[in-house]
Amino acid sequence: MTAIAGALGSVIGYVGAEVAEPEVFERLLWPQRFYNYLSPSTMLTTALTMPMGGPMHRAALETLDSFRKNGLYRGRCRGNMLGTAFYEEKENTYVCRTGSSDNDKEVRNGFWVGVLEMIDQRKLKTTLKNRLPSDMKSKQDAEAQDLSRVWRATQTLFILKITGASAPDSFCRKGPKSPALPVNVREDCITPQTIGLLLLSELSTLTFAVVVGAWQRVFWLTGFFCIPLFLKLLALAVSVSRERLSFTQSESPTKSGISESAQASGDDILHGSGQDASKNQGSAETTPISASKEIYEVRYPSIGFALLEGHPSHIRPFFKHYAHPIRIRKSDRFREICCIMLIYMFVLYFPAGLLALLWMDPVVQYLWLGYQVYAIIAMHVARLFGFGGSGRTEERVARLLENGRKVCLQSGSAKVWVELEMEEVGSVSAGQRRISEIVEKHRKSVDS
Repeated sequence: MTAIAGALGSVIGYVGAEVAEPEVFERLLWPQRFYNYLSPSTMLTTALTMPMGGPMHRAALETLDSFRKNGLYRGRCRGNMLGTAFYEEKENTYVCRTGSSDNDKEVRNGFWVGVLEMIDQRKLKTTLKNRLPSDMKSKQDAEAQDLSRVWRATQTLFILKITGASAPDSFCRKGPKSPALPVNVREDCITPQTIGLLLLSELSTLTFAVVVGAWQRVFWLTGFFCIPLFLKLLALAVSVSRERLSFTQSESPTKSGISESAQASGDDILHGSGQDASKNQGSAETTPISASKEIYEVRYPSIGFALLEGHPSHIRPFFKHYAHPIRIRKSDRFREICCIMLIYMFVLYFPAGLLALLWMDPVVQYLWLGYQVYAIIAMHVARLFGFGGSGRTEERVARLLENGRKVCLQSGSAKVWVELEMEEVGSVSAGQRRISEIVEKHRKSVDS
């Protein structure tokens, strides 16, 4: 190993390790969600900015630290997966504005919050405006000019309408206000596009592997370059099973909208307190809830105001146990251990590459170092421009909604139908007043 190559490798390892985000391992452990949207833009960003052959050791160690601190090393059903790479936690809260209690509750993983994060507000505004009559467009233009004179930031009010049990008539007919039938989206299974995007994510690494093998004939290094792809495919094979949607198929349900296994063990499954859910199945009590629709407000100032409107049994699962890893069987624990070991492989991968420089010719050394520089640049681009969420289910749903489409989210045999409305207000106080008006109108309609 030349002195220059050794020095460059050390510097690259030190600098590059600061760039990688621990969130990259969420993608590794949840491929069904993170590789679920195939489009020209996601294919390009995935192929260019998501290789995992760079210096990932620090991010991997931080991920393992979170597992240890959350107690996942203690055994089967021990510890809390919420807030780890297995199950991201969103630091937001929500409140039921039409219910009797006004206490804020945790959003937890919050699927619909992730969708609203990825909405392109300018594109959605244009889409909704183009569907309005001419007189309404003129009125909106005048309001927009008034808002432009306000020094404070313009606030967006999202109204996400969620319906379950059966598709409403408005979702099943075409017309000026409903230009297309709902698009079916699911993330509870491995699809060809999951495998395709996963392979694309290591396209740049495979390119370097082919160059090293075809040009320099160093086939062992070609195999070494392929290790990240192999680990990703292995992670796909051992990915943990997750909670699916489950709610009563009636418009007047008597059960809360949590999945069957979640009903069995309550928050023990979410927090992993060690209670065996199989012992509690059949002893779970049902909780009566109102048969009418409710309005939930999500506290998320960075995206504006967000309201979720629908039946509690169709909304609450997304704030509770939806997609949480299942931890009941011994095979579930085996999958958890395999995933933890795979992350540890990324702790060793870059140091092993540095050590392998001892057996490389100078030209091959610089090829390997060149790949590391490329991987670091790709991580910089992904981090600065927010490409880390490219290709995930939330982005797919967000693109459909902002184009005025309606979405049917399916999980197992359960389905929910979703459509999005958007308004703009000139200030935070104006947004709060508008929400109060919507809530009051809803209450009057229920009372009548």
